[in-house]
Amino acid sequence: MPRLSARGDANAYSTGMIGKHAVVLAASSASACALSFPEIRLALIVGICGGVPFMKQDKEILLGDVAISDDGLVPNQFLRKDSILDSPGKPGAEITAFLSKLKGYRSNRCLHDSTWTHLLKLQEYLGEPSFHPGVEDKLFEPNYRHKRQIPGTCEICLEKRIARYLVCETALTSTCEELHCDSGKLMSRKRFAAAASRDELTKGPGGLVHPRPMVHFGLIASGDRVMKSGEDCDIIAKRENIIAFEMEGVGGICNYADSHKSERWQGYAAATAAACTKALLEQWMGRGTRS
Repeated sequence: MPRLSARGDANAYSTGMIGKHAVVLAASSASACALSFPEIRLALIVGICGGVPFMKQDKEILLGDVAISDDGLVPNQFLRKDSILDSPGKPGAEITAFLSKLKGYRSNRCLHDSTWTHLLKLQEYLGEPSFHPGVEDKLFEPNYRHKRQIPGTCEICLEKRIARYLVCETALTSTCEELHCDSGKLMSRKRFAAAASRDELTKGPGGLVHPRPMVHFGLIASGDRVMKSGEDCDIIAKRENIIAFEMEGVGGICNYADSHKSERWQGYAAATAAACTKALLEQWMGRGTRS
């Protein structure tokens, strides 16, 4: 139910329960949350973000996966400043130890299994907006732009003498199918085959088979603009060891931070992030056990 804020806190809140945890949902900014709820032990920022498709150690991120920031955020237009771990507001020892525990084999396996279980229950409750979008997870080569591809259809998109990033307004809101993006520019993904060999594929809408979402830990870049360039994404990710771009600390992956980003994955990605948050809170409650 809604709750009034303390003086000096302009935010609006809703309170409730997740399992045995009393939780507070901030409508917008959570920066002033402590004014109204001084006893809060753990603050989570949850939403959607753009994932770096190829991580270190040959790990792959797919759409619908979840990224958890375990090493702070890189702020200010994706130019590095001091991370949270190097600032006065860095996570305390309890949270740092908890995140380390989540990476252990037993805790990590439990986190993944619980995320999947909670996702299925959430989908029963929310219905279609939280379902897998039923479209193929496509990753294009980083330098292949999302714009009109057929000669004679658009002078702006097809003009090679001007900036290669320039596209028309229609292209910005069109799907890859509508723009006839070249399927020959798609990159192969090993995780689909790996998931099939482990019998970890599930059927989504329309019978489309896809892997279950995975949870990844690493640095998330937070900026004042949306990352929509595959080339820039790869360069910054490699330089700063980043796994995702956007504004969240726990985010469902709804695009690859390139020009082909689409809104079709946002509902599913938000649902996987919410399911992972509940799974995370379950382990927070039992964090004294071995991993």
